[in-house]
Amino acid sequence: MEELKGTKLNIYSMVVQGMTNGEIAKALNLHIKTVAIYVSEIMDIIGVRNRERLIYLYWVGRGCER
Repeated sequence: MEELKGTKLNIYSMVVQGMTNGEIAKALNLHIKTVAIYVSEIMDIIGVRNRERLIYLYWVGRGCER
């Protein structure tokens, strides 16, 4: 499995904090479509189909399952 690093890791951490693509784009000075592409690539790497599952798996991995 590909490891998340650099910009992908940055964006991943922002997504799991609940930031929108627009907020991430503004914070990183990127175009919103660029952020959307990164988020799609991150979801492919992790093996999920939606943002909610991406966030859920992050928090479960940290031992925060409800």
